[in-house]
Amino acid sequence: MRTQTIRLQAYTRRITARAATYVDTFMAVMARVQLGVILSDADTREIIAFLESLTGELPASFATVPVLPSGAPVSLK
Repeated sequence: MRTQTIRLQAYTRRITARAATYVDTFMAVMARVQLGVILSDADTREIIAFLESLTGELPASFATVPVLPSGAPVSLK
């Protein structure tokens, strides 16, 4: 039982470290593509720290599909 717990913890740490790398990369790409800005490593870490600090419950209506005006495309595929 103890060995399985240690393996799970090691696996979780690897996944978390890999995910953090992806978040840094995605943040840099989004800033460059959407804003035309190249973020420094410090700016990226500060933005990620801010996003991780957000807490609270999402409103129930958050995941509902919006009602589009009649001239908008009908398909949301």
